[in-house]
Amino acid sequence: MRLHTVLILLAFLSLSGCFSSDEGAESVNSVSVRLAQNPETLNPVSYVDQYTFRVSNYIYQSLLTIDHRNNGIRPQLAVDLPTVEAVDSGFLYHYEIRPEANWSPGHPVTSEDVAFTIKLFFLPRLNNDKASVDYQFIRGLVPHPTNPKKFAIYCESGADDLKLLTGDFLILPRHLFDNENVTGQWPLHDLVAGKIDTQGNAPYDRFVRKFNDPATSRDSTMITGSHAYHLVAWETDKYITLKRKKEWWGDKLPASSGISAKPDEIIFRIIPDYNTSLLMLKAGRIDLMDNITSSDFRQLKKDKAFLQNYSLYSPSTYKFIYLGLNDRLPKLADSDTRRALAHLLDVSQIIELNEYGIAQPATGMISPADSAHFNDNIVPYPYNPERARAILEDAGWQQKDGTWTREKRGTKQELGFVITYKSGTPAYETIALILQEAAASIGIKTELKPVEGAVLSESLRNHEFEIFIGALRGNPFAYDFRPILHTDASGKGGYNYTGFGTTESDSLVDTIVKDTSATNRVNYLYRLQEILHEEANIIYLYFIQDKIAIHSRFTNVTISSLQPGYELTNFTLKEED
Repeated sequence: MRLHTVLILLAFLSLSGCFSSDEGAESVNSVSVRLAQNPETLNPVSYVDQYTFRVSNYIYQSLLTIDHRNNGIRPQLAVDLPTVEAVDSGFLYHYEIRPEANWSPGHPVTSEDVAFTIKLFFLPRLNNDKASVDYQFIRGLVPHPTNPKKFAIYCESGADDLKLLTGDFLILPRHLFDNENVTGQWPLHDLVAGKIDTQGNAPYDRFVRKFNDPATSRDSTMITGSHAYHLVAWETDKYITLKRKKEWWGDKLPASSGISAKPDEIIFRIIPDYNTSLLMLKAGRIDLMDNITSSDFRQLKKDKAFLQNYSLYSPSTYKFIYLGLNDRLPKLADSDTRRALAHLLDVSQIIELNEYGIAQPATGMISPADSAHFNDNIVPYPYNPERARAILEDAGWQQKDGTWTREKRGTKQELGFVITYKSGTPAYETIALILQEAAASIGIKTELKPVEGAVLSESLRNHEFEIFIGALRGNPFAYDFRPILHTDASGKGGYNYTGFGTTESDSLVDTIVKDTSATNRVNYLYRLQEILHEEANIIYLYFIQDKIAIHSRFTNVTISSLQPGYELTNFTLKEED
């Protein structure tokens, strides 16, 4: 037996031993899910990674949530979607919390908890850096004068996106996190405006220390919310166990609400090593594993023994792979040259090599899964090096002595590129090599430059690149593209790395945010996709499809394009024959 195989087997046996412990053992009605790493915290206000939400979403609830059944949104803590009222200088998003909703019997969820959670986004010295940016559109909260379940969130914008975003944060119980009501001394609008002074405030200092203390996010008496599950164990690098509450308010709701909690227990198995987790899956020690590699996924589809116990799914996602071209460089300043390069990318070959054919070609940043807004009239650039050559010649480039050059405004330009990408990313390296080979076939010289992620990020912010390979994840409920597509964001430090933007596209990305008409939005997004295709600052390659394995002992499994791609709380054990 090879040493590598022995080491993996030893790791597998070690993990199996850990999983047989009392704390990590599974009940019959239990779902075990592989996590690739420990969450940094289970405090959703202090989150810095996806794993926090992968777990916290089963402890806490938001006003609104994803509906995996139809790739839409639905009320969770709220009775219904918000109604919007235009007022002087802004808009009020009116909500009502379900009358049944409580933290525990006798402790109802109220507007005070919502206001407290929003305050946490803006209070100084808290670990809230990301939340303070994500929710800066919230400017205040207006409680109902007599009903503690009713309130309105005040925003300066009436954009349609905010019907979701104003309800898209996990709500924390004020009575647990701030039992002295220290934060009650400051109105929310003063916090948002930065008009509070916390210096020398001893009670607030104690509150900050406790809130930021890592031990707080592991304290099972604190990490309990309005959802059906509460934290009972967190063993670093081994597991996180959530158990169902004996009394949960959601059990009183009809099935049509979409709110349910079928499993008695959810165990997140923390297994950083991918190969070990795959062995655990094949041995039946994990009920659910996602992010399976395309090669392994294809092999599992052929494994008859495995398929007797598991079902495989490959839902579309909103994450896409793309090339970014720096149009600030004279040689890339014209769209003809950029479009010529698009014809050098054999997307079918890239998908086959990187994803074993399990991916969707992309024509823009709107996924085909978002059928209402996806412009299916756009034709992808076909792989055609000779067509690329012809476009370059029409753009004034000439090939002589093995080099492409042109005169532009009295300056001689030479056509050649450095392709930068994150090192240690095989998919990006494959793309770079395919582009390099196609470019060489028509005489264009290229250099591959893999760099560390931090180095790449700095280069992009400083515009010190020519072509880069990257990935982005879209959001089918939010279409504010200003941070990545508006020319106002194209300066150094901004996120419009490629310099994309025309007068028309700037107007469109502004209008998409402001216009609340769904019909108009479709038209604006269609046109924006056309401009992006024509300008070719961004060359879209393909949308990732997730690869998920779920044990077939569960029914009522709903798979969707929305992260994480499934709804654990609906998983129902099959009845015994």
